[in-house]
Amino acid sequence: ETAFHVAAVAATTLTQDHLNDDPNALKDTEQMIKIAQNFLERACPQYLQALEDTKGDPKSKQDRLVKVGRNVSSTMRFARRSSSRLELLALAVDQNDNNNSSSMMEKPVSAAPNNKFQYSKAKIDASMALLVKECSLMAEILSGENK
Repeated sequence: ETAFHVAAVAATTLTQDHLNDDPNALKDTEQMIKIAQNFLERACPQYLQALEDTKGDPKSKQDRLVKVGRNVSSTMRFARRSSSRLELLALAVDQNDNNNSSSMMEKPVSAAPNNKFQYSKAKIDASMALLVKECSLMAEILSGENK
């Protein structure tokens, strides 16, 4: 397991966002803020601290958290749908192999039983690493460290 993947899973599980595929859920500001705060506590606490320490428009702080929450939520939803497609593909290939043992069809590497969820974890972690990098840079800017 990778750190950013674990943080994203924990953040979306806390609010049960991982069970929701309704695109309108991304408009739930309070839920997106909770997801962001939970994710950032684990992955980039300096950004949360910088937001707290920064004097300014509270709406701007809220907007920044909503952006992070939506990013985490959207990434997790995309990964779940991708994993589901890979799982269905693996099942279809397995059923085809069982029904036609002389089939020349080869299993795709991404659909192999041991690898079917690795693609999504790697994508989640890569996406969350970019988000954390952006948040780290913003924390430096907000705290005045990056002049």
